[in-house]
Amino acid sequence: MNANRSVAPDTVQYGASIGLQRDRKSVSGKILPGAELTVRLAQLRQDLRLIADEDPRALEILREMAVLLARLGNYAGAIEAYGQIRKRAAALGDSVQEARSLEAIGSLYIRRHDYPAALECYLNCLRLQDNANDPVIAGTAWMQIGVIYGNMEDQDRALECFQRSAQIFEDAGKLFLMVKAVVNIANVLRSRGELDAALDHMLRALMIFEELGDRHNITESLAIIAAIYEKQKNLDVALDYNNRALAMAEDLGSSALCATLLMNIGNIHRKKLDYPASLAAALRGLGMISEVNNPILECQLNELAALVYEETGDLSKALEHHKRFNRAREEYIRRKRDEVVGELRARFDVEQAERDRDLYRTQAWELRREVHDKTKELTAVTLSLVQKSEFLDQMKGQLADILASSKQRSEKIVTPVLDEIIAGADTEEGWNLFEQQFDRVHQDFMRTLAERYPSLTPMELKICALTKMDLSTKEIAKMLFVSVRNVQNHRYRLRKKLRLDPEANLVSFLTGI
Repeated sequence: MNANRSVAPDTVQYGASIGLQRDRKSVSGKILPGAELTVRLAQLRQDLRLIADEDPRALEILREMAVLLARLGNYAGAIEAYGQIRKRAAALGDSVQEARSLEAIGSLYIRRHDYPAALECYLNCLRLQDNANDPVIAGTAWMQIGVIYGNMEDQDRALECFQRSAQIFEDAGKLFLMVKAVVNIANVLRSRGELDAALDHMLRALMIFEELGDRHNITESLAIIAAIYEKQKNLDVALDYNNRALAMAEDLGSSALCATLLMNIGNIHRKKLDYPASLAAALRGLGMISEVNNPILECQLNELAALVYEETGDLSKALEHHKRFNRAREEYIRRKRDEVVGELRARFDVEQAERDRDLYRTQAWELRREVHDKTKELTAVTLSLVQKSEFLDQMKGQLADILASSKQRSEKIVTPVLDEIIAGADTEEGWNLFEQQFDRVHQDFMRTLAERYPSLTPMELKICALTKMDLSTKEIAKMLFVSVRNVQNHRYRLRKKLRLDPEANLVSFLTGI
């Protein structure tokens, strides 16, 4: 173990969470516990299903859903929600909204340590910025790219990105964001061992935060300055800055920050061989851990206490804190494992949902194609029957004319042919073919209609089927080999049996069945 280290708050670049500064809260600003977040998320999903895609409220619902999903650790779900916002913004030509969505997605990819995906998001953000003309978007994108390079241990590129970000914010008069970039520059310089330059940047940042009256960032700046002095082995000055930071953290009521500072103070006292002061700081920090629920910090404080007890010869106490250290480390490992498993499960669920959507789209397309093909076949059958009916009707008329004009000479020849045409017209074979094709397209229509209205006759059921296809009265008469007047009478009786109002449309009514 090695407790000879000090941890300054946010020594990893500040920019990692700029895109999601509200992820701990709902849109209303109220901090919610996990159970309430889950309930609220379910409510938002229900609301989203009830409104149209083009409704402006959909964007607000998606934004809040994304924030809550990120708060719950479901980064894959949050990325999907921001992705929907981005698509809608792109469709509307809203470059600013699209860029901000990309910024939020990039921040989530950073949290997942998926740096290539995050980098792609921010590079796209910069391309969109040409249209958006928003310095905050550009400055934030460069800052986040710096964060990515920093996490990939490419300190030269990280420094260049942070410097560009600071310049953009300074030119735009965004003092708070500019000083955040300055802090990031200091952190890179500190990691490169350029301690004097890092100290100059942090003292400048501290002065600006004091001008802004930002007490939280003043406290964190003091802690970072203390860490730089400690690295320079200027322990007394480092201790002074840590004590100043601790006093401010106590006023702010930040238990996590107090515990971190106490650990730093304890480490400095241990380096100065002031074991009582070191142990007092470590034990006081451990007393705050129950409020903090931070297993990493608990590990570090127990490690410091164990080392001090060991160096002062109290081996039983040292063993006790070693055990606590191991328990805290196991708890940290378990949490990280659960986070990874939860994230993988969430990503699997999203990917499975995407696969299901693709399958449903394919099935829907195939179903539409099948219905289209069946409808074409039904139309062809119907047209064939109508044409056949028209031909037979025409032939019947012509033969009747021939028979009337030369009755004695033609009767023996024409009458049998005419009787055969009439008999053929009355056959059910053509109708059965039509009915089979009709049922393939309009499944259960005839059965449902007969069950709902048992008083309908077979002829009326046929007329209903042909009317549903929007055939004219004349076409229906030809298919059924009856007169137009006959069809009109059947329709009149149909409307009464179906209990339709006079103004009701029969075709619309049958289409709804």
